[in-house]
Amino acid sequence: MVEKLQFVSEDGTRLVQSGPSLLAVNILQPYPGWNEFLKEILDIFGLHAEFLTSTVTDRVGLRYINRIELDGSDAASLLKVLPALREFFDANASAFFERFEIPYDAPVGTLTYQAGTATGDARALMIDLDFWTGSLGKVGVEELGNWLTRAHARIEKSLARSLTREAVGLLGMQEVQ
Repeated sequence: MVEKLQFVSEDGTRLVQSGPSLLAVNILQPYPGWNEFLKEILDIFGLHAEFLTSTVTDRVGLRYINRIELDGSDAASLLKVLPALREFFDANASAFFERFEIPYDAPVGTLTYQAGTATGDARALMIDLDFWTGSLGKVGVEELGNWLTRAHARIEKSLARSLTREAVGLLGMQEVQ
């Protein structure tokens, strides 16, 4: 029995992983925007459901991984949620990693927020937001679309609120109050 199939687009920017207990739709830059991405997810989910005897889901999630090239900026100056390390240690951190899991009722799910520095040739700030749930059960295309749309709004708001004005500008986002 095949555990998982992988399908990659010709340009390499899209990857679909499909199996009896898995459906993952991945997209790389350039990001086409939420409406197009949602349509792709739901089209693929519909095809996936046609070939499986069950569409019961153990976990549904929407995840965004953002990379902000630092180009001389201090990573700590880009996040509002980073503790004031200088107050505790009399110095700023040269590298850091933080993780929070925050449960929500509407939509039902947990936001896993992770942020940290990446090192290598170019220093960068990585921000990983994964909104997920294990409680949707048997789900149809419309119900999945509604949950994903609400999860996307939660992620977008959480990302914008966690960033300083400088970081919002670097990502080309709108500020959220």
